[in-house]
Amino acid sequence: MELRLLGYAVAIAEAGSISGAARRLHLTQPTLSRQLSEMERQLGIKLFVREGRGLTPTQAGQVLVRRAATVLAEAEAALKDVQLAAQGMTGRLTVTFAGSGSTDRSVAR
Repeated sequence: MELRLLGYAVAIAEAGSISGAARRLHLTQPTLSRQLSEMERQLGIKLFVREGRGLTPTQAGQVLVRRAATVLAEAEAALKDVQLAAQGMTGRLTVTFAGSGSTDRSVAR
């Protein structure tokens, strides 16, 4: 499944409606509705149920949204790591501290 579709599921769950999620994603409501239908068709399960004017994730939808949020966060972190590596900002830096050499504790306070 594409990361884009996972992001759509998370946005719908967070907004509580397709229209709200569509506004946040800068998509039209019919486009997002079709994408949700296609995702549900691919998976063979209902991800959301209509409640009044909004949508609530089914149990399967809750699992998908929770896991999708983790996957999306990891994908974002991976992209940041790649960008840092391209800038040569990766690796390990070890810093050590050497004392002044004085072990005399009778210094006036």
